[in-house]
Amino acid sequence: MEVRRTADAIHLDFSGEAARQVVVVPLGLLGAADPEQEEMRLLAQLRRMGYHTSHQPPET
Repeated sequence: MEVRRTADAIHLDFSGEAARQVVVVPLGLLGAADPEQEEMRLLAQLRRMGYHTSHQPPET
C-alpha cells in the first residue's frame, strides 16, 4: 500500500496483481489539526493491522 498526503486529504493506494483501489480520506473527516501527525497516526494503525506501507512525501 502506498500512502501520500495532499493539502486536503490522505490517499491510500491498495495495489495488487489483479486490481487497484485508491481510497481518499479528507483531512477534515479525521479532524486533523496537524495533517502530518494525523498521517503518521494513520500509517501506524495500518501497520498494526498488518498492511505493508510505503510513505510518499506530501504533495505541495
